[in-house]
Amino acid sequence: MSKINEISKKQDKELVELLISGSQEALGELYARYRNPLMNFCKKYMRNEADAEDLIQDVFLQLWEKRHSLDTVSSFAGYVQTMTRTKYSTRFDNLTFTRVLSVICSPMAKIR
Repeated sequence: MSKINEISKKQDKELVELLISGSQEALGELYARYRNPLMNFCKKYMRNEADAEDLIQDVFLQLWEKRHSLDTVSSFAGYVQTMTRTKYSTRFDNLTFTRVLSVICSPMAKIR
């Protein structure tokens, strides 16, 4: 049995344990499992599919970078969904602030 087939049969909890120990294969499997549900969530709020994909990749990059703190996670699905919502909210709030600021600071706004 190949390593890929073995890893795809593991439960999320086992994959998280492997991820904590530095397994890129475990990260890839978790990405494969959760990408589509997370994309469906993001597409409800984001018009641009490329931005949604970028946000999800940022979430999984952050998972990799903070993998050593995942040992307290009881539900990976809930954790990754919360991360995605938080990252979306942060990005949306920053984008809204940037847009408002650009309108306030634009030369045309001063003329009006």
